[in-house]
Amino acid sequence: ALRAYVVTDDKYLKGPGIDLVSKLHAAAEGGATSIQLRLKKTGTADYVALARETQAMLAEFNRRPWFIIDDRLDVCLVVDADGLHVGDGDLDPRDARRLLGPDKVLGVSTYGEVARAEAAIAAGCDYIGTGSIRTSATKITVAKGLGQMPKLVEHVNGRVGIVSIGGVDADVARETCLAGCDGGAAVSYILDATSAEEVRARTAALLKAAQEGVDAYRAQKQ
Repeated sequence: ALRAYVVTDDKYLKGPGIDLVSKLHAAAEGGATSIQLRLKKTGTADYVALARETQAMLAEFNRRPWFIIDDRLDVCLVVDADGLHVGDGDLDPRDARRLLGPDKVLGVSTYGEVARAEAAIAAGCDYIGTGSIRTSATKITVAKGLGQMPKLVEHVNGRVGIVSIGGVDADVARETCLAGCDGGAAVSYILDATSAEEVRARTAALLKAAQEGVDAYRAQKQ
């Protein structure tokens, strides 16, 4: 469920182009395997309303993407989303797992650090996010590039999934999956698109590229 992971940002609530839920619908049509509602500047009531609207929209799909809520455990539980993603300054992963229970998905940002990855795995996460691969238009981060990947992939050793983040487009998804990731998480690459057709096409390209990278990585390992 990590191949083509679409993440939102508050800046896309009012465009450009079609509205956010319409973009997420198009992303699901394009093959998104996970959708994370990440809204750092949105109040609780609005967050819950948008989460419910998104959840209802995704219910239309036979092969429904994972629906993940960023940071807000309360929103995740209220709408009964598939899971929660936590990072620096959010709920401790151990507390998140305890409150979520064993059946919901838990993702944890690790910023490319092996110690954080190990702590996340020990807490019972299902997948981790890498450090930023490239600089991002939606988050102030230091780009760590592909150099972080060998040590991180070797340490995780298949115990949980790994998704790349930070300036991810189709090419970056392919490169990071070739380095051992299970998928790429994209924000601007998908949501900068202004029409449903473009969102679908970009999501399909993200999925195709990530799968190509995973297949090539597995072939190397045989």
